[in-house]
Amino acid sequence: MPREGIDDEVLNKTFRLGVDSGLLDSALLPLLAELTSRRLGLLCFLQGKDFRRKHGVWIAQTAGIVFEQGVWKRVPIKTAESTTFFVLHEKLSEIGFVDWAGCQPGYVFEAVHEYKDPAKSTSKNLNRLLRNAGARGGVEVLHSLRGDGIDEMRAQDIDGRARRLQAGHTLGDEHDQYGFRALSASACHQLATAKLKRKIDWSIFRDIDFEKLATARRS
Repeated sequence: MPREGIDDEVLNKTFRLGVDSGLLDSALLPLLAELTSRRLGLLCFLQGKDFRRKHGVWIAQTAGIVFEQGVWKRVPIKTAESTTFFVLHEKLSEIGFVDWAGCQPGYVFEAVHEYKDPAKSTSKNLNRLLRNAGARGGVEVLHSLRGDGIDEMRAQDIDGRARRLQAGHTLGDEHDQYGFRALSASACHQLATAKLKRKIDWSIFRDIDFEKLATARRS
C-alpha cells in the first residue's frame, strides 16, 4: 500500500508516548528519523564517536562498519551516500541529546543491540508505538517519518542534491555527482537552523534524563 505522512497530532502523541515509555529508542529514534530523514538501521548503529562539529554545526557520520565483541560488523546501509555525514538540527542540541550522545563510549542506542536484528526488532516496536498514537497501520508507518523529513526539506527550499545527501539517497544525474559527495557549508547551516514547518511540541523533550532512559530495558 502507498505510504502516507504522519500528521502533527499523531506525531506529537508518538513523541509523548515514547518519552513516557522510559526507553531511549522509543523516546528519541522517531524524532531522529523525522529530523534527519535517515534510515532506522543506520540510526540504530550510531556510536558516540560518530558525532562531531563541522562547518559550525553538529553532524553525525558512520564509517559503515563497527567493531563489536571482537568481530567487525557491517552497519545496515544501502548506498555509498549512506556513509556521508548528515546534519543534526539545532533542536537536538537544545534538548541536550547531542551532548549526551557524543559522550557515549559505544552505541548510543545500546539496548536495541540486545536483539538479534536491532533494526528489524526496533522497527516493530516503533511501528507499534505509532499505532498506539493513532497512526493507521500499513500506510502510516515508521518509514513515513523519513518521507516526512524529506518533505520538510522541500518546504524549506533545500535543493535536491542536498536533500539526497542528507537522506543518504543515491545522487541523481552525472552533474550531481561532480564535486565532493558531501553537504556544503551553506547547506549544513540551512539544515541545522531551518525553521521547522512541523508543529512539534518541544516541551515533550524538556529536562529528559537520557542516562536513565538508556539504562532502561523492555520487560
